[in-house]
Amino acid sequence: MDHGWIGRKLIVASPALTSRFVEASAMIGPGAVVLAGISTRFIREVGVAVAAREADPAGAFRRTRGVLRFGEGIDQKALVRAYNGLGAIIVQHLTALPGSDQHMEMQVRGAVRHAARVTVELHRLLSAGQRKPVVESMFGGAAMLAFRAKHPVSAAERAAG
Repeated sequence: MDHGWIGRKLIVASPALTSRFVEASAMIGPGAVVLAGISTRFIREVGVAVAAREADPAGAFRRTRGVLRFGEGIDQKALVRAYNGLGAIIVQHLTALPGSDQHMEMQVRGAVRHAARVTVELHRLLSAGQRKPVVESMFGGAAMLAFRAKHPVSAAERAAG
């Protein structure tokens, strides 16, 4: 039950776990594309949280840096499915490690649930036309891009920021 060792194993495995996530993206659905830009960093930060026995489930996602790319056809259910898929891959790896315990699994699941909640809320705000600075301040470290082919932004709107 060495949290430090288990956390380091998750950190080291983050690129391989991301590869598994990308390989499973056809089964996971279109939401996997949104998480592609942050998955490796998020898994690393989950490993840091486990190593540090971090109680705050928001910590890993708050430290994650990257870009979430919301596009046409991505709905909230797709985002939740993507996080569930990513979480399942992390937990499967974690439970295969000797010395992992239920507390660590709950830590990982809590971090994934928090990330999913925040991402779904960001998607909701962007879909409602919320302005970018408000969304960025809620998210913490990552940036978001929203692609809306049906509603192009005018030059005046781009200049206004």
